[in-house]
Amino acid sequence: MAWKTALFSAALVALAGAQGAKASTVTFGAVDSGWYNSAGGNAKGLVGPTDINYFAGQFPSGSGMAYNNYFVFNISGVVGNILSATLTLDDSGAGAMTGGPLTYSVGSVSDAAASVSSSTASVTIYNDLAGGTLYGSEVGINAAGDVVITLDAAALTALASAGTGFVIGGTVSSPSPDGNDHYLFTNPNTSGDEGPIEQLSITTDATTPEPGSLGMLGCGLVALGFFARRLTAPCGHGS
Repeated sequence: MAWKTALFSAALVALAGAQGAKASTVTFGAVDSGWYNSAGGNAKGLVGPTDINYFAGQFPSGSGMAYNNYFVFNISGVVGNILSATLTLDDSGAGAMTGGPLTYSVGSVSDAAASVSSSTASVTIYNDLAGGTLYGSEVGINAAGDVVITLDAAALTALASAGTGFVIGGTVSSPSPDGNDHYLFTNPNTSGDEGPIEQLSITTDATTPEPGSLGMLGCGLVALGFFARRLTAPCGHGS
């Protein structure tokens, strides 16, 4: 009987081990992006390898013109509770940024995705792209390269209730307008070798069993099946 007890214990351990799993991370490319300026003008950045720009900042010097940008994501496929999220934006093209060090901040947008993506001139939307709840910032940008922002708790709460049209607004929040050029994202990488240029990576607690865990689960089920057959066998058949 000792061997039966040992086998039964091993089966329970295998089943318990099969519960081990990793959190799941999914990365989404923007379905739309672009900018609005302080005069209400706007332009779309064609998403993907042919992206033009998603300009943000103050340009040209002496004009008083400023630009805020936006990104729209369809995250309807997210499963589980959101644990963390990161926004990655390509700013690696030639002449991509000027006038650093800069602080680039992102936040909530109250206008619906359809309105932001409509290409209708709007000073209201320009203001909205910089006037919402702060989601995060990158400080001290002083050279071209990817801008990576870890989104805060307010963003995670908003993501949890979002669906096909989650909009993030962005602005160069520092330095304040001083009549000089301070801008980002004028010429993102267009080589197409990096996949989507605007990416939102979301990590959830939707677990994915590791391959080893699946094997342990199979062994545990086989062993428990053996014991179930032994327990239901008629008396006098088996020892």
